[in-house]
Amino acid sequence: MYFAPHILEKKVYIEPDRDDKGNTIPGTGGDTWETIGPCRCDDNGSGKQIGVNGKMVTYNYHIVIAGQIKLSEDDYVRALEQDGSVRGEGKVIKPGKCNFLNYSEVWV
Repeated sequence: MYFAPHILEKKVYIEPDRDDKGNTIPGTGGDTWETIGPCRCDDNGSGKQIGVNGKMVTYNYHIVIAGQIKLSEDDYVRALEQDGSVRGEGKVIKPGKCNFLNYSEVWV
C-alpha cells in the first residue's frame, strides 16, 4: 500500500495476576494498546451501511491495513495520526482481507 499515513493499534486485555489463594493482586492486569502497523483510516462522516451476517450495520471508519492482518469481530481498534492524536476508533464490525494485493480491510 503506497499511502498509509496512520498507525493502527488494537486494545488487548491482560489478565490480572493472582496470589496462591486465587485472589487478584492489585495493580496487575488491565488494558494496553498493541501496535498492528501502518494503515489508512477513511472517515465516512455520518456512516455507511454494509450487510454483515444478514443484518445491516452502520460503520463510521474504513481502515485499510498494509499486509495480511488477522483481526476479528468485536476487537477494539484505533487509528492514530502521526502526531499521536486519535483519528478514529471503535469496535471491528467486519474484518476482511485481500489475497492478491497484500492488504487487509476493517470496517469500524
